[in-house]
Amino acid sequence: MTPRARIESLDISESLEAIGRRLMTCHHYKLPVFEGDIARVLGILDVRKLLPLLDEQSLTAEQIRETMVPPYCIPTSTPLLQQLQMSQDNRQRVGLVVDEHGDVRGLVTLEDTIEEIVGEFSTQTNASGLRGTD
Repeated sequence: MTPRARIESLDISESLEAIGRRLMTCHHYKLPVFEGDIARVLGILDVRKLLPLLDEQSLTAEQIRETMVPPYCIPTSTPLLQQLQMSQDNRQRVGLVVDEHGDVRGLVTLEDTIEEIVGEFSTQTNASGLRGTD
């Protein structure tokens, strides 16, 4: 889980220029969108859907709101395997972890859940380990 303080997100109350800069430099393709405070999440934004509008300099707050999907919330007490099943059933790859009061505690991805089960994924390959016997 990514703790609340480290979540990369988008504040829709910022200027469109600041939002555009954030979208162009973000490290994730799905961002929680909030208004004023991360506790008030409005939805999850697929950044890739807005990139063409950034090139055309025609991004509006309304387009951001139309592109968002409702946030998928996960109670902190949800067991790991149950969370995996709920992610699959709801076809959600990103969820906000919330406590019993509905406050955002963090963000979890499907990849985070799978890594908890099977261990850390490695994106680098060892060429010598891939060779078979000739």
